[in-house]
Amino acid sequence: MWTEKNGKRTAMVAHTNNPVPFIVKDFSDSNAFVLQSVKVAGLANVAATVLNLLGFEAPLNYEPSLIKLS
Repeated sequence: MWTEKNGKRTAMVAHTNNPVPFIVKDFSDSNAFVLQSVKVAGLANVAATVLNLLGFEAPLNYEPSLIKLS
């Protein structure tokens, strides 16, 4: 998104605090993962979650994954 100020076009970088759903669907119905309890889940947890789903281990300095592989 873009905004225009004083005739200059700049990127709109404002963020919202509105909750956004993050849905993971297991189409194989194998129940290969379960949700993990995370104190405060947010966008920062998505990277580790995607890495886990792809079969990789997230680096230690990442926020925790939202799933626990079984």
